Amino acid sequence: MRADGEAGLHGALAGERPSGWRRSAIGTLGTGSALIAGQAATGIALLILARRTSPRAFGAFIALYGVSTAVGGLIDFGSSKRATRDLAQGARIPQFIPWLQRRTILQIPAVAALTAIALAVGSAELPGLCIAALTIQASTLAYAQGVLAAVRALRSPVMAEWLVCAGNVVILGTVAVAPSAHLLSAAAVASALSWVVCASAAFIAVRSRVLPSTPDHSRNPWRGASSFGVASLAVVLQGFLLVIVERTAGPEAAGSLGAVQKWTQPIGLVAAAYGGYLFPGLAAAVADRGAIRLLKSLIGIVAIGVVACGLVVSLAPQLVRLLLGNEYRDSVHILRLLLVASLPELVVHPLSVLLQARGLDRHVAWTLMALSVGGLAGVAFAAAHLGNAAVPLVDGISYGIAMVVFAILTRRLWLRDGQRTLLVDL
Repeated sequence: MRADGEAGLHGALAGERPSGWRRSAIGTLGTGSALIAGQAATGIALLILARRTSPRAFGAFIALYGVSTAVGGLIDFGSSKRATRDLAQGARIPQFIPWLQRRTILQIPAVAALTAIALAVGSAELPGLCIAALTIQASTLAYAQGVLAAVRALRSPVMAEWLVCAGNVVILGTVAVAPSAHLLSAAAVASALSWVVCASAAFIAVRSRVLPSTPDHSRNPWRGASSFGVASLAVVLQGFLLVIVERTAGPEAAGSLGAVQKWTQPIGLVAAAYGGYLFPGLAAAVADRGAIRLLKSLIGIVAIGVVACGLVVSLAPQLVRLLLGNEYRDSVHILRLLLVASLPELVVHPLSVLLQARGLDRHVAWTLMALSVGGLAGVAFAAAHLGNAAVPLVDGISYGIAMVVFAILTRRLWLRDGQRTLLVDL
């Protein structure tokens, strides 16, 4: 049984987050609004950049931009999310800054190698400064995510997402006013510096809570984070679905799928905002059953998602015709199938966040990885017979399996806590 003082510390670090529907709804709305605003700022910035440059130059830029963000996620490898959980539980707060410094130094060789390779094989469309700045973004992104881990745990997940949005506005402002002759280089430098701006503001927000610091004697700053890294890698693998469909079912099938595949993102965004807001509180809860009770507002989130999904399903023909044109009419039934298949994500994502927060992150990681790899194999087999309809079919099956597995693990958490309570009473 935890000491009363420790319980009080955990409650303070959780910000005394109540479990009521109103608080969860406000937090989810704030987090979701920040996510939407941040993505909108980036999307508009890339749209302006595309219109002010040639397709070849923009294609080279966005390809390297995607590589740098992917590498930034890989060198982070779940360590920032692990830090959020530890800090929310009141652990290793004095060691946070030394941990972040050590991790940043150890990431430098990987980023330097990426920069050297990119400069050696870089596109003739991109200036050297542009290539170097885009690859350095991998380091600044990972550093910012580390500082934001403290903001999410010790201040607010909502604040963390708005800081990311503020950094994205830097990119938007730059591409809007930069002279055409230096536009690509300016956009790349702004991309790298946007994370520096974000990290600086984040550090100011938590400085009083992480200082003074004490030495961190752990040699491996990624220790204990591998499960979080594997879980994020499982999500990255889904990016190969369109390639598989294009190779097995043909370019037309891939085109009608790709045109509407991102239209299901609002469902994932609601789930991500809800889970992201609750994660520090779930980690800081004194007991497993107390953490599970924080999810009682999930019913309302699912209801909102179902209603929104129903509206889009009913309006799918009109939306596709208005936004894509009649030539994409085959995308209507795919959009409907994708929406229905993605509904279980409203339950799967919050349950996965709960399990990660309560120490079952390894179970979550390998479940997601197994389903991701199995899903890719399933699509490769089924697409030859079902076309792009194989994707929502396999997605629905995968989400269904994940929901059952995570529900069983959640029940295990509930029973485990009950056994601990019984032992304490005895």
